[in-house]
Amino acid sequence: MPLPPQVRKELGLLKQVNTSTADINRYLSNKLAHNKRETYFNT
Repeated sequence: MPLPPQVRKELGLLKQVNTSTADINRYLSNKLAHNKRETYFNT
């Protein structure tokens, strides 16, 4: 499954740091948590 352009762009920002699986998982977890908070507060 190809990554959407926005995700590719944001993951590209991680190239400056170590893009290990743990880093990517942490990034995605933070992103999901942020989106959940926005959904909660916007309802």
